[in-house]
Amino acid sequence: MRVSGPRFGRRRPLGLSFAAALFFLLAWCEISTSGVLSIAVDEAGKNDWHREHVGLVHGAQFLPAYADPATNATMRSVAVLTEQAVVAVLNQRTGAIVWRKQLDGAAEVSAVAQSQLVTVSEAGKRVQSWDFRTGAMVWEARSEGTVGDLVTSEDGKLVGAVTDNELVVYDRAGEVQEAVAIAGKAKKGKTVSVEAAGTTFSVGRGSRADLASEFGFANGAATSATYRLDGSDYAAVVGYVDAKLVAMVVDLGTRAIVESQEYALDASERGTPREVFLTGYAKKGGSSAGFRLLLVSSDESLCLVQQGEVVWLREEALASITKTVVVDFPVSSEKVEAGGGLSGQATAQDRLGALVLGLKASLNFATREEVELLAKKKVEPAHFDPNGFNRQVLALTSSGKLFALHTSDGRVVWSKGLAGELRGDHVAMWVYSQDAAHGSPKIAIVSSGGSKANFVIVDGWTGAVLAAREVGTGSSHLVSLQPSGPSALQGALLVDFEASQALALAERPEDLSHFDLGSTFVYSVDDQGGAVSGYRASVPASGLSIGSPLPLTNLWTTNLAPGQTIVASAAPNFFQKVYSRTRVLGDRSALYKYTNPNTLFVAAEGKDSESGEKKLFSYLVDTVTGRMLYSIAHRDASGPCHVVFKENWVVYKYRSERGNRDEVSVLELYEDEPTKNQNSISAHLYDLVTKANQSSEVSSYSPTAIRVLGQSYVLSLPVKAMTVTSSALGITANQVLVATLSDQIYAIDKKLLDPRRPTQKPTNADKEEGLIPYNEFLPIAPQKFVTYTHQVAGLREINCWPTRRESSVVVLAHGTDVFYARMMPSKSFDMLEDDFSYSLLVTTIFGLLVATFVVYSMVQKDNLKRNWV
Repeated sequence: MRVSGPRFGRRRPLGLSFAAALFFLLAWCEISTSGVLSIAVDEAGKNDWHREHVGLVHGAQFLPAYADPATNATMRSVAVLTEQAVVAVLNQRTGAIVWRKQLDGAAEVSAVAQSQLVTVSEAGKRVQSWDFRTGAMVWEARSEGTVGDLVTSEDGKLVGAVTDNELVVYDRAGEVQEAVAIAGKAKKGKTVSVEAAGTTFSVGRGSRADLASEFGFANGAATSATYRLDGSDYAAVVGYVDAKLVAMVVDLGTRAIVESQEYALDASERGTPREVFLTGYAKKGGSSAGFRLLLVSSDESLCLVQQGEVVWLREEALASITKTVVVDFPVSSEKVEAGGGLSGQATAQDRLGALVLGLKASLNFATREEVELLAKKKVEPAHFDPNGFNRQVLALTSSGKLFALHTSDGRVVWSKGLAGELRGDHVAMWVYSQDAAHGSPKIAIVSSGGSKANFVIVDGWTGAVLAAREVGTGSSHLVSLQPSGPSALQGALLVDFEASQALALAERPEDLSHFDLGSTFVYSVDDQGGAVSGYRASVPASGLSIGSPLPLTNLWTTNLAPGQTIVASAAPNFFQKVYSRTRVLGDRSALYKYTNPNTLFVAAEGKDSESGEKKLFSYLVDTVTGRMLYSIAHRDASGPCHVVFKENWVVYKYRSERGNRDEVSVLELYEDEPTKNQNSISAHLYDLVTKANQSSEVSSYSPTAIRVLGQSYVLSLPVKAMTVTSSALGITANQVLVATLSDQIYAIDKKLLDPRRPTQKPTNADKEEGLIPYNEFLPIAPQKFVTYTHQVAGLREINCWPTRRESSVVVLAHGTDVFYARMMPSKSFDMLEDDFSYSLLVTTIFGLLVATFVVYSMVQKDNLKRNWV
């Protein structure tokens, strides 16, 4: 009997081909998700990094060798003093920081006595001794006179502090052994021997030998101080000869060149030598001497060179960052390679190879070369990231050098020296245009000095100068214009209030047609005079051209009360994203935010005209009409004041004289229209659907009454800088980031700085709205420290940028150190967590597929049996 129906054969076991396919499926899933894994496994957080620097070195002392307490290996190190008031000890072999200390004042001179490093700071008044092996402070003393130099005794056991008229000798415990008058003994450029405390000191700085001209160096060569080794005096001279960096060590007694080496340091990148420090050692066998040079270049880099090789190099210019912007990497690897030395986007084959290498390394089958190759492959490549996490931060330093830092780990992708194109003060740096799919981003830089300014356009992928010209004003007041045009050109006005004119900054004349200058209003703040003025820029009748000034018309001037000095001012970002202009309350009514970008907050110090007590006055001014929108006075308060202004709210910090503490106040601005505000949110939605669309623009010429809500809080953290987070669409909750005096960053949720926090028992409407009961003291939660346990030495500024993921923002803080972090103020509501188990997900899906086929087979067999019956 033949039965029609489905045909079933015997089930075949899983063959090798299927197992191989399964392996490659799992491998592909692992490779495709590897980009979300953290690379900073040794950091406190998964998405942050911290780079430590010492700063621009102006003094150095090579230290005696000692046994490392941790490894018992011989340690050779060098102590450095920097312009950033840092004293640090660096490993001579690697350049790594052994330890460092941030001093209260500039570190001026240093000396070494046995195991102690002695420094002078605070304008020659503070003398401190450090154990150079551990960095522990041994003793500290205050000098009555101004210490101009430190000298070590001939036996190397005591240190003497040289003032204008005496030599003060300190022992190892910091006690004064003897003070010897030296007035008239030391002459400029000469050294004299002084007997004190049973030993001899050489007082006075001998003049450095003029070796540069003697040995044919061009201008810009640096000469070291005299170094004594085995009874002979040596000095080093470093400079460029025929475009090559040459270092010579000269015997000052015989004028013979003991050593001459060439080093691969590019003059266009490093500039001329700034300082050089010399040390020597006896080579094996003792037949001759060898020398090491510590070189400081004009780009503020620090390197150790020896026997024709650069042993290590530190980019210490990153300790003096002035301006930063963030740009994307190119979309295609071809554009990356054309951009100048960046690694291309990893292909699937590259990722599969990395997976195989990782498997071999985990089984200890990988060779040393394969382990090194795997470490290189784990570094995030420099390619376009659709999430906006892996980008490059362009950092401009005070030395005029531009760095591109990879946001994944902080490494330097490329650097470019721009000192020849820029002037002394860096006014602004911004993205002039960016279109990663069609061309490299263009970065605009404005610097001023004297009566002129320089406007420079550079390539955001290479740092190459695309355009540069001189601008006929030395003003440092820059106003951004509305982005426009096919490439979203971001122009700017350089405003000179004294000359009552402004200059439009553009790369090409045709770019000016994209700028809307018809209604451009600017304002000036006179801090000392206590005045705020408003102006309007007008396009001349002859038209707009590069270099032609735009006349300014003074519209209004507001003078504060006599005796008031402006200590802070802030305005919202004119181009900020406001997700919603409505705040829905717990009772279903709504408040409408007053989001006029032409609103200026001004804080001024002054005294009460009647009582004479100190007060901090806060003002809100319309910069188009000069209308005073709001004012309030804080009693017994003064600066320093720090302020952030976003959307319709202002947060500012000041000092309370009465409580001897820092306080924070918040102001929120709403439209004061009772009929509009009292309607329920459902009524507003009904009007939006059924009635004609009405413009929601805010105009200074047709102002609405505003309602200001305010509240004050006590902040137990001393603050020296503030900023606010900014997301792509403005949906994510805001956080105020404060830089503390301990060089850390703390995040304060905006909901804690809500002026509507109830002071009485919360009502049901308050609870439904999620308002927190009022407490004058802001809580301090350790997990809110963005920097964790890190200290960003010399922290000066915090920058924040959005990513393409609404939940994520990135933060870059810089001072002497550089710190970067990716934050999620509202948690990761639009993406999976970094530790999400993709392997478990794939395994589960595969298990469900297998179970489906098994059950399907069982059902078919059961149906077949039923049919036979």
